[in-house]
Amino acid sequence: MLFGDFLQLGPVLEGIKDDPSPAVAKWILATCFSHAGINVPRDTELNGSCVALLHQFRFGPALRQLANSAIYKVLRDAHELPGVNVQPQTEIVLVDVSMVPDLATIRAGSASGKWWMAGVVLSRALAELHVPDGPVGVVTPYNVQFEAILAALRDRDMVAGTAVGTVHSFQGREYPTVVFDLVDDGRGWVEQGRRDQGPWKYDGLKMFGVGITRARSRLYLIVDGRGVRGASAGPFRELRRGVERGEIRWWSAAAMLGMDEPAPGPVDETFTEVSRLLQQLVTVTDVHDEHTFGRELERHLTASRDSVWMWSPWIANRARQVVPLIHAAVERGVDVRLFMRPDEDRLMARDWAQRQLPALLASGVTVIRSDQEHRKIVVIDGQVVLLGSLNALSNTPGTSRETMITMDGRAFAARLLAELRAEEIGTPRPCSSCRKPMDVRRRQSKAADLYWHCRPCKVQVPLPRAGHARSTRR
Repeated sequence: MLFGDFLQLGPVLEGIKDDPSPAVAKWILATCFSHAGINVPRDTELNGSCVALLHQFRFGPALRQLANSAIYKVLRDAHELPGVNVQPQTEIVLVDVSMVPDLATIRAGSASGKWWMAGVVLSRALAELHVPDGPVGVVTPYNVQFEAILAALRDRDMVAGTAVGTVHSFQGREYPTVVFDLVDDGRGWVEQGRRDQGPWKYDGLKMFGVGITRARSRLYLIVDGRGVRGASAGPFRELRRGVERGEIRWWSAAAMLGMDEPAPGPVDETFTEVSRLLQQLVTVTDVHDEHTFGRELERHLTASRDSVWMWSPWIANRARQVVPLIHAAVERGVDVRLFMRPDEDRLMARDWAQRQLPALLASGVTVIRSDQEHRKIVVIDGQVVLLGSLNALSNTPGTSRETMITMDGRAFAARLLAELRAEEIGTPRPCSSCRKPMDVRRRQSKAADLYWHCRPCKVQVPLPRAGHARSTRR
């Protein structure tokens, strides 16, 4: 007798799934259900040796409809059965991060997986609001995102009452409230989830099914709404249809952060409460409207006492205001380290960039040149993180609309610095031939390995990979 759900995720098979051996294909890559001829939902009804338990009792009709249309196809609500207490409606809310693109930028993890700041910020606020109602589950496809969210929750002492993990680790568990952080801009693993298009895409579809069905009373989905609006198939199309039927509410993360006006219509009290909490947890600085980031950066640099890590790819006239602050911090004994692009970069080669470099180098800052650097991040004293789209050393207020956010939290700052491999590459390595500092470079490969490089001498020294080749799933 076999009992279970063949649409749940199977075991992680890293290092095995590409093995061409017929024995592996038959006994490892296959499942107990496929051996019995159960491959798609319809097979459960056509196979005479299978009894399908089609009625679900855990969540409401709207969530059953979403799970059915996306993956299950054959689920039914328990209200069809006599004498059964029907589960009330499950609230479903789609939190759209498309209007805060700086938070919604998806970044490759140092070892594997993907992460974005949007899920870290929003998950923490949503969990804090709903923990008084009962345990909250925060689930995401990738290890690196799970670890970043967990660090942010630890900064708020919210580990008790909140479970955080990958979709694989959440199988068989359920919570009154679930926050499903998809880390998906419409081109990701979940959005591409399809049946009959290979195991990777089928796992993406199953991942969506597992993630949404962990909720009983309330489900939040953090996603880039542009991918939902444009989807022609798959889970994102079903999300859009649910919104069109009125079964899924659509919230704007930009409005929650106070960067945009809420949607017209009746006031959503839960939205208002989450927005209030979110604006307590995160400072958003919009330099186009308020020209405030300069003052925000000056305040934190002036208050720094131990360390400053900066990622600012380019330098220009803005350095005239920032470099004196860096110099003053170094004079106080602060260890300041800056990542920026090398001189051969087309923008760094410009006269207006080269004019600012002597003062920067004379300030005492440790400069690490990195050829593909595009991140805009400042970490102060391992506690305060400023992150977004603004180049601290080159942006001129008013020339473009930029967003920076400020998050306070030691655990999150440490997790971010570890992900950026700051300690490993924070001290330039001298070339074995000319003894000049080498640049950090990244290979154009799936692994994106880092290495030290001296351009004149053509010397290369590889850096160890970040950890082992970890799975993106747990």
